[in-house]
Amino acid sequence: MLVALGAEVIAAEPGAAMLTELRRSLPTVRALSGSAEAIPLPEASVDAVPADNAMHWFDLAVAGPEIARVLAPGGILAELWNAMDDEVEWISGLARV
Repeated sequence: MLVALGAEVIAAEPGAAMLTELRRSLPTVRALSGSAEAIPLPEASVDAVPADNAMHWFDLAVAGPEIARVLAPGGILAELWNAMDDEVEWISGLARV
């Protein structure tokens, strides 16, 4: 969605297989090997870090300062979570299971 809006997107992914898939499916995105605890970017180099549903995997004691390090002054950490729409039949079924 961010790419479609015209944002410059840089992704960090620790898993080699997922990084390969990311690069295959989004070839215009700069995809780097890295994690929330070791972001391969310079200090104050990004305006936002959208963490999405991955944040529960972070070692926040390490990732928090690392995210702060790469954020430009006034930058934001956007912790986004998917919400299940139980009005969609298959999601409602999944919730019942």
